[in-house]
Amino acid sequence: FNSYWDAENEEKPIVIRKAVHMGLAYDRADAPRINSESGRIEGERLKILVLRNAGTKSLAALVEEAQHLLRLAVSGKVPQEQLSGHTFIFNNIGAIGHERGRSILSGKISAMVNFGRIDAATKSGILQIVFDHRLIDGAQTALFLRALYKEMTERVIPELTTLFVRQ
Repeated sequence: FNSYWDAENEEKPIVIRKAVHMGLAYDRADAPRINSESGRIEGERLKILVLRNAGTKSLAALVEEAQHLLRLAVSGKVPQEQLSGHTFIFNNIGAIGHERGRSILSGKISAMVNFGRIDAATKSGILQIVFDHRLIDGAQTALFLRALYKEMTERVIPELTTLFVRQ
């Protein structure tokens, strides 16, 4: 997840980053407008809020930082340096009622994780992963998905439950 394909470097096309910077997709869903005087598109559009050095932080610290960035985004006061440099993206498509997304990887990222809508009755939802097959393919994919499932069910979901379920 923390790499990208550099097509211009034929000798070493896989670039692996040392730091993990998690991008969180944020969209106020304002319709873009074209300013007739400047010819520029205006309005609040999709932003990627960046949690720097995410690989070194606890889940609780990431949640706290994400909440802080979201408050800044809602108020329109996100510092520019918090809007670039992500190495992969988490996208909550469930917030707008979708189960699945149709994500396209762009820039220097190799993976995106989409969280779909959670069904309140069954307490289940869809976790969708989009990744660059030049980097992750074949047997690696199966091993990765098994490891991700294990990590989610044994560590992440129980920890999230303690953070968000009211006692």
